Amino acid sequence: MNKLLSCPLWLLLLGLPSWATDPDISAVLEPEKAHVGDPIKLTIQIRHDGSWTFPKNALKEELDEARVLKSEWVVPEVPENEGDAERYLEIHAEVAWYELGEKVLPEIELVAQEAGQALPRTFLTPELKVDIVALLEEGDEEVAPAKGQLDMEIPPIWLILTAVAILLLAALAVFLVWLSRRPRKEVVIPPKPALPPYEEALRALEELTSGTLLKEGRVKEFYVAINHIVRHYYSRLFDIHAEEMTSYEMETWFADHPHLVSEEVAQWNTVFQELCDRVKFAKYDPVEAENQENVNRAYQIVEKLKPQPVSPDTPAGDDASAQKEDDVVAAG
Repeated sequence: MNKLLSCPLWLLLLGLPSWATDPDISAVLEPEKAHVGDPIKLTIQIRHDGSWTFPKNALKEELDEARVLKSEWVVPEVPENEGDAERYLEIHAEVAWYELGEKVLPEIELVAQEAGQALPRTFLTPELKVDIVALLEEGDEEVAPAKGQLDMEIPPIWLILTAVAILLLAALAVFLVWLSRRPRKEVVIPPKPALPPYEEALRALEELTSGTLLKEGRVKEFYVAINHIVRHYYSRLFDIHAEEMTSYEMETWFADHPHLVSEEVAQWNTVFQELCDRVKFAKYDPVEAENQENVNRAYQIVEKLKPQPVSPDTPAGDDASAQKEDDVVAAG
């Protein structure tokens, strides 16, 4: 009897040791280099021996600096060469970053319950790295190398048709030149005088905030519109293409021109642009308080950058130009 009790088979029947193995968990990000706001595919693979149960909870909306756009659990097909005891699970997700540089996706906690055990266990995915770059990179504007001409025989009929087409185009060009030189009475419509930058921005903000976009739930359209108003204000004040610049490029320009933009206004702009980008690119749905705060920031930026009236004592020449730049600097 003692010999039977010492046999490992009896230990198995009594359920004393647990022969279950830990799950094998891996993760991968594709691609490893992406632009700001681009969705990046995250795949988490889980393989276990069938004795584990994973609650299929969605990933958190934010993982450090990463924004989770969507996530879902998937049960893939089991390879034919694997045994029935093997189990496979996958999490398919899309994540995005909104700042430049090398970013790290932190370890993700996955909770699992082992059969016959009272307490669940937590497993971690490995850290993953990705390189977030600007939309325009060095060399993007270079002309592509010339391609060699195709060596092919052109039938005579195409030569004739090409010559006829060239003659017709030449005749059309002559006719258009003659038509353009005909004397005609031109009606000159004087351009409508533009409002000063401050008055134009203030009027645009008042029209937008008194509208019904937010009440109708058209939040993204509202944030695109208010961002355009502020960026157009920058363009007229500083003679830059602010509407075409990324938020990072604008912050860099502000940092390089402290004599035109105070540090306080630069900080307001950073917070303002960040929320506008999250709503536009990450489908973020702000609460009413956040909407009001961002509207207030827009008014503060416009007010702080309001050009000051030029004093009659302002010197002429180079000194006058310097005084004009100083008048643009935000108060405070």
